[in-house]
Amino acid sequence: MISTAGLVSCGQSKNDKDWSEQTKVAEKFMSNLVLGQADAVVQMMDDVVLGSADINQLKGGIMDSRQVIVNRFGEGIPQMEVVSAEPITYDGLPANLIMLKVENLTTFGYYDFVLNSTTNKVILMESRGRVYLK
Repeated sequence: MISTAGLVSCGQSKNDKDWSEQTKVAEKFMSNLVLGQADAVVQMMDDVVLGSADINQLKGGIMDSRQVIVNRFGEGIPQMEVVSAEPITYDGLPANLIMLKVENLTTFGYYDFVLNSTTNKVILMESRGRVYLK
């Protein structure tokens, strides 16, 4: 009898490492955003986004997004938990969708991150819209 547990374990280990790297990127992106570090946020964005963007307008949009998040969760870095990580195709690119639960002591909400699976850079971050009270 051949055990498949070792084969599955090896496969999961590789996938966990890949997801771990990408979830760290999503969490770091959110942290930099909350801290208002627009330059660091821009550096984490994929060339697909940067190639067509006016950097000054992009930084303005980043700061607007920061204000929405701060209004929802406060000035400090909120707690984050990965809810889901799935491979997808985004505009013809191999990508990964990472969903984060973002929360503080009284509220929580969900954010989707689309990362280019080749570069591990952020293509898109969007709120799932609603913030919930605990």
